[in-house]
Amino acid sequence: MKTGITGLRSRAKPVVKVAKMLTKHLDGLLTYFQYPITNAVSEGLNSKIKGQREGSGTSATTALEFCSRAEG
Repeated sequence: MKTGITGLRSRAKPVVKVAKMLTKHLDGLLTYFQYPITNAVSEGLNSKIKGQREGSGTSATTALEFCSRAEG
């Protein structure tokens, strides 16, 4: 999805820089509004998996099974 960012025509370099950054990440930004999931969810899941693996000496498969039971 490409839309025009009006800041790209500005003479102020910081405005152009931000406009380019927004254009570069536009798909990800719009996806967040459709699916409001942040990196915190995946980091939390990763932390639970590591805790399970280190605490009990089990495999990653067992840790994933634990996490899937915790979800639902």
